[in-house]
Amino acid sequence: MPGSLHLKPLLGKIPLNKFAPSEPRRYSTSYRRSARAACRRSVVRALVLVNAIAPRYQAMALLATWAGLRYGEAAGLKRADIDLRAGTVRVDRQLQELAGGVLVEGPPKTDAGRRVVALPPHIEAQLAWHLDTFVHADSTSLVFTSPEGTPLRRSNFNRRVWRPACTEVGLSGFRFHDYADIRVMPTLWSSPCSAGLGELKLSA
Repeated sequence: MPGSLHLKPLLGKIPLNKFAPSEPRRYSTSYRRSARAACRRSVVRALVLVNAIAPRYQAMALLATWAGLRYGEAAGLKRADIDLRAGTVRVDRQLQELAGGVLVEGPPKTDAGRRVVALPPHIEAQLAWHLDTFVHADSTSLVFTSPEGTPLRRSNFNRRVWRPACTEVGLSGFRFHDYADIRVMPTLWSSPCSAGLGELKLSA
């Protein structure tokens, strides 16, 4: 699979009806259509940003958007944490860069941060391509590393990867943390969404 994503085929795999309010007696048809349209705009903007990111880190952005992972959680992922057969990703650690550039691996901030997240089917192929292309076969190998194969430093990632991509698509000032707050979240794959339009929009 190539590093860049084709938006139209990918959008065709996304069950946008799940983003619409699920109680027709409470919401009008026009409202449900508006909710689906708002969701599609958010999804398109998210995927445009993914396309602007270097191929090595596109899967990282997809996990932020569709699985709700924060930067440190994604940076701390190891091959064994991703189970494509089961369609899940396990989050039980994060990688942080402290003052002075010291990298520290530790647990998520809260007990609730330890979780197993369902992966939407439409990003599994991109994750499989990433694992085959960039990740060593050892189960303890980090999923996302620098081009030299070293653990990711957030300062370098922001300067070399994230900020240039955001600038390219007109989202200067957009943070990786904001990417997770797009709210195309894992609960949408287990139950219909009953959220309002405000929760379907980009937070930037």
